[in-house]
Amino acid sequence: MAPKAEKKTNVQSPRAQAPRAQSAKSRSGGKEQAAKENLRLEEFLPFQLAVVANRASQMIAHVIEDQYNLQVPDWRILVTLDEYAPLSPNEIAGYTSMDNPRVSRAQRRLTDLRLVRCESDPHDGRRKILTLTPLGKSVCRKMSPEARSREAWLLEGLSAEERASLADILRKLKSWTENLELADSEE
Repeated sequence: MAPKAEKKTNVQSPRAQAPRAQSAKSRSGGKEQAAKENLRLEEFLPFQLAVVANRASQMIAHVIEDQYNLQVPDWRILVTLDEYAPLSPNEIAGYTSMDNPRVSRAQRRLTDLRLVRCESDPHDGRRKILTLTPLGKSVCRKMSPEARSREAWLLEGLSAEERASLADILRKLKSWTENLELADSEE
């Protein structure tokens, strides 16, 4: 099952801890300061992360589209189910950070391709539960080595120390952004 998000009662949400943004003009009173604070996209962390993530996804997308006629959301769902099934579509959205409509479209496609089985939850008939079919498991096993080789190529440019640092930093950023998502959903 998906890990449950813990509510922290004695800690402020990250949103509450983050300072409110002010315009450069209101802080400095002048245009010179505003010009110095212009956003440089190539130095903006969310942009840098998005570029790297998109390039990495495109590397994998070429393989899964050409060899398996699947799209990246399909692949993400298959791999998530392979590791954590059975899951509801909402749980898959939580694991993959995909929005619910995208999960729903991919789920229908994977069900039509007979890679995923969708059944009613025996404890709650309104809830759907997804699992991999034997064919879905087979496809996951065939795709994994190619995905791992693409990942290895991506990491070749980093030393062992840099890889360990990157893994630590990504883990921290993922944890931090999960907290931000919780703060956003509680408003």
